[in-house]
Amino acid sequence: RLKINRAGQCCSGRKALVCNARQLHCGSCCRSRERRPGSRYSSVVVGVQHGGVVYVGADSQATSGGGDKYVRLNRKVFSSCGYIIGVVGSSRVTQILKAANDLPQLPAYLKTADENEAESEGLISDMEDFFVSEFIPAVRNLCDDAGIQISRSNDESTDSDNSDILVAIGPWMVVIEPDWQVGI
Repeated sequence: RLKINRAGQCCSGRKALVCNARQLHCGSCCRSRERRPGSRYSSVVVGVQHGGVVYVGADSQATSGGGDKYVRLNRKVFSSCGYIIGVVGSSRVTQILKAANDLPQLPAYLKTADENEAESEGLISDMEDFFVSEFIPAVRNLCDDAGIQISRSNDESTDSDNSDILVAIGPWMVVIEPDWQVGI
């Protein structure tokens, strides 16, 4: 069984973050997990951090607002502006981020930090500051310019453009929730 401890590590010691997951996989261990009770989403984007490398994967299922499930050929995990990004929720948010060509660039000292440095409180704080003050405002502007209305709180769950975004770069894995909060 996969158990995530308070440090965000699974039973094999790998750091794991999950977006909107019903199934969380890490190596050969697996367990069911409801990400958001009552959620209409059945999609999975998962990231596993091991040895200074972040691995990101996703399923190919899409679910319509009416509950119809189908396989999409366009990917939920992609590379954009030097980041590996995974999105669950709105396919339109995925398309906007795939087409982005001007996302703010992570400072070099954060991008090249090794796994041990990445766990230091100072770098975690710098990473959070970068995402809160630079990355998220850029993503919000892209969504606003495209006419995408993303809710500002988890209580507004009827909005079809709600998305969880997983961003990986260097040794870092960051989850952006639908209300724009950051998890590192």
